[in-house]
Amino acid sequence: MQGLCLEERDTLYPAGHTGLCIGSATANMAEQITKMYGDFTAFQAQAGNLQVPILMQQAGLDRTVVNPPMTDFCDQAFDHCTLTEYAGSQHNIWWETDAIRTPALNEVYAFYDGHAATTTTTAPPTTTTTQKKKSCKWWQWWC
Repeated sequence: MQGLCLEERDTLYPAGHTGLCIGSATANMAEQITKMYGDFTAFQAQAGNLQVPILMQQAGLDRTVVNPPMTDFCDQAFDHCTLTEYAGSQHNIWWETDAIRTPALNEVYAFYDGHAATTTTTAPPTTTTTQKKKSCKWWQWWC
């Protein structure tokens, strides 16, 4: 990771940022998505067959996430995908001003309430896992 971070530090990406070394929740999410890529392609192969309702919220002024692939994913992969763009929002919609955050959260509440009767509850797995303690280096400021 350190080598990739340093190697790509001057690369300008279409979303408007330079380099791969971003932090906090965004970096952790990117790491998890990278790790699950193989499973994700199998998941996408089920296009049109998935019945799970999905709500995606998109920040219109996002300079970290490239929005068109998110839109394509929702349009092509699912019959039950709702994508809402919050045009005035930057990267994290739920950390925005009340004028943006409140409608976004209300949409989430309504989405869950509207689909509560269509989902089934399954028991959580009974296995337990031990979490490994992270060993962070100076360049891993997102740990």
